[in-house]
Amino acid sequence: MVTSACSLLEASLTDVCKHLDREFAGVIAINWPDLPKKDTGVRRAGCHLRQNFQIHLEGYETWVKVLDHYHVRDAIVHARGDLLLLRTKNREELVGALSRLKFPGLDEKDGKLRIPAPYPKKVIDDIASLWDALQQAFIENCHIGPKYWP
Repeated sequence: MVTSACSLLEASLTDVCKHLDREFAGVIAINWPDLPKKDTGVRRAGCHLRQNFQIHLEGYETWVKVLDHYHVRDAIVHARGDLLLLRTKNREELVGALSRLKFPGLDEKDGKLRIPAPYPKKVIDDIASLWDALQQAFIENCHIGPKYWP
């Protein structure tokens, strides 16, 4: 469920950014395909919103939590939860994310990521909170707001 929730968020944010490209053609600074390739997935969407609409997701607590959930997701997808298979940088990012998330039972033992049963609901709840924050940011945005919420 963790990986599915993260994948759905990533696909949905990509769709939103591509839609904004079409709706605000000629107004935005940089289109989705022209964004630097170093940013991928949700981070790329964050870059798109920041550069084109001055929506700074990094200022939202829920965004930081979602990025931490992505470190957990990456460990599942790329290393099947085996921290020894992660690159040093990714392992350090995961350990930092686990520390920041402070979710009971979500930890590492003997080099293996341990995920408690209630954790996927936390991921989904944090993603839902991010959508709420994004909706408010869109409403308050001087370009997006008037177009959709006159």
